[in-house]
Amino acid sequence: MNAKSKTDSDGPAKDSAAVLIVKMTLGGTKSKRTLALPAHINAKELLYVALDAFGFDNSHLSAFRSEVLGSSTSIDPMGGEQESFGLQEEDSSVWQAPLARIFPVVGTRAKIEYDFGDGWEISLRRMADKKTAPEPFTCLKSEGVDAIDDCGGPWGLLSIARIAGIWLEKGTRSVRNDDEYENFKWMLCGDEEPESRRKEIEAFVAGPSCEEITDRIS
Repeated sequence: MNAKSKTDSDGPAKDSAAVLIVKMTLGGTKSKRTLALPAHINAKELLYVALDAFGFDNSHLSAFRSEVLGSSTSIDPMGGEQESFGLQEEDSSVWQAPLARIFPVVGTRAKIEYDFGDGWEISLRRMADKKTAPEPFTCLKSEGVDAIDDCGGPWGLLSIARIAGIWLEKGTRSVRNDDEYENFKWMLCGDEEPESRRKEIEAFVAGPSCEEITDRIS
């Protein structure tokens, strides 16, 4: 999913040249993404970009919290809004707010909550501008593995990444926790044996490159 195809805002004109640098941190994990994004995209478009950057499939409810604008309603994968999350009357269109309002100055923070049952949180922070503005919808830095929907949240992802690393280095016999091994096997291999999916497991452990993430969000 890319934000360019999901524009539904009546906000600022799309020819704005402003590009903001936003660092995204997946709570409870070591995964981080730093992206260059156009200042005109809105919070809903930012949601799609963030989920794509971490490999989520956008199949669960999401909510957006801004330290400047307040909290949003929750939104389902089809785009319909759900119950209020503490909105003040003047903040009822948080989803339509452009990045320039969400992150007015360097250091401003916001947060995306995704799949409330598994407790995923993506913390967002505006970073210092580059001397030469990078191309919009570009990943500048990528650290850590992609997320996996329905894996048990951040703890489940950390477990899968750890077991995957052990399996790649030492093989199945070195994995001592049967439950964790079965979760790793199911989430990364499905009905297949891990050996038949070695390349995919290696790619998961290595994490996505900046080029891969740029392709996802552009």
